[in-house]
Amino acid sequence: MTLEGGLIGYLWAAVTDDALDFIPCTSGGSRANNASVKWVHRLRWAKANGITPLQALRHWAGRPEEPLTGYVPVGAEQEAPSLATLEALAASA
Repeated sequence: MTLEGGLIGYLWAAVTDDALDFIPCTSGGSRANNASVKWVHRLRWAKANGITPLQALRHWAGRPEEPLTGYVPVGAEQEAPSLATLEALAASA
């Protein structure tokens, strides 16, 4: 996830579970943390409307950048070996 060209975090969805979340990048500072709050609202909306985690992730990919939530590039979807790996990536970014 980017905001004004800078990496602010990772939106992830579990492939085998009903889990979806946003992990802010350490380097994103307050912009990443603010985006996290907005993403929690979006993710709750998706769950309340019966949208699966992967559908939700794909729903926001390619939409125009928004001032608080940033931009999810089309084709950015990748599979991480574990959530811990993704969290470590966000912490080091």
